[in-house]
Amino acid sequence: MTNGTATDLSHARQVETMAGYGFTSKAIAIALDTDTAFLERTYRRELAQGAIKANARVVESLYRKATGDDPKSVTAAIFWLKARAGWQETQPQPSGDGYRLANILSQLADEGLIPPGIDGTATETDDDRD
Repeated sequence: MTNGTATDLSHARQVETMAGYGFTSKAIAIALDTDTAFLERTYRRELAQGAIKANARVVESLYRKATGDDPKSVTAAIFWLKARAGWQETQPQPSGDGYRLANILSQLADEGLIPPGIDGTATETDDDRD
């Protein structure tokens, strides 16, 4: 594609791919050894669709990860929810004694979410009774 002559499928694919990777029209024109104005006139559709198609592939991959059973699914799901559903990380605001670490740990132990004793209170085990 020197001198802005015939367009062909391989150049169209290359333009779309490079646009998807975020290259500017000027950089793509240099890589293809052509004029920027010719590139933008001839490959208008590929330049416009490149980033859209690349983003769609990334979103599809992220969505599959976020809805999967892989350990990384939680991270992908959290990212998705923050980016797409407006989720935010918030810190609990202390109000009196309610947010003391010992109280939180004790409550988690009572609910069976952490092993007993992590909250700093002693627990009696079968070994202790002997």
